[in-house]
Amino acid sequence: MIKKILVSLSFVLAACSAPEEKKVERLTDNFADIQVVNLDEKPYTFEKNDKAWVVNIWATWCAPCIKELPDLEELHKTGKYNVLAISMDPKLSEIQAFQTKNAVNELPMAWDDFGKELGKKLGVRKIPHTFILDKDLKIVGEELGERKWAHPMMIEKIESYLK
Repeated sequence: MIKKILVSLSFVLAACSAPEEKKVERLTDNFADIQVVNLDEKPYTFEKNDKAWVVNIWATWCAPCIKELPDLEELHKTGKYNVLAISMDPKLSEIQAFQTKNAVNELPMAWDDFGKELGKKLGVRKIPHTFILDKDLKIVGEELGERKWAHPMMIEKIESYLK
């Protein structure tokens, strides 16, 4: 009897578990190969310098994305990292209106037309999705989901990616 219950329970648990996601292959691990535009519709160039990068992928319709933008702006204000928020919205005007309406005017932003570049080259399928880049623009870490970017524990985690 116990054996039947255990077997039945294992089938129930297997049926309830989420299916495994297929890992999406990246075409690059270096943001020097990524082409997006700034909010003035000019090409944004990722430049190597003496700071690491925190690059956040977001959209105006994504509630967790919007919730973490002020924290990203606070991280940017520390001057410790290059911070960039790249929107995957279908229209640039939506991001421009969002930035004007909301209090994230100091956070550098760029746009990837409906995620065409980031989806193709980096396999971004879910947002918020944040990449940690070393000084050479190489991806050394990534975080999926909302984070408290300016919190000391998160800064410690960013630093651990850079070691």
